[in-house]
Amino acid sequence: MSEEQIQQIKEIYAEEAQSVYDIWQLNGEADDLFGSGGICDAIAEAAVEAIRELGYEAGGMRNTDIPHTWFWVELSDEAYEFDIPYSVYETMSWEGSTAFFRKLADVEFSPDQVEHREYSMLTLTMDVDE
Repeated sequence: MSEEQIQQIKEIYAEEAQSVYDIWQLNGEADDLFGSGGICDAIAEAAVEAIRELGYEAGGMRNTDIPHTWFWVELSDEAYEFDIPYSVYETMSWEGSTAFFRKLADVEFSPDQVEHREYSMLTLTMDVDE
């Protein structure tokens, strides 16, 4: 995957993240659309959809230790993981075994906030999209 392709994916991720973030309206402790959960699932889903429209294989990934979702992209024999850490746009706290997320104010997303790294295809067994 070329640096230009990686940058394009980062730009799409930042744009989709901003779109989801901008509709996230907390009403007290919860949001009508997202409840008390965070928005990483919705951000990853929106980005994956946009990236698939460009002809890439892509899918969501989920961490089992910390409730967070990001995605992978495959092109030929190369696969990359892309993520915007949740701490960029929300805080997380635990109450018992339940995680609660709160929106950070006035976040502006940029491609520079997107982390990426190359993955072997064997690590894609974490795919939650299939």
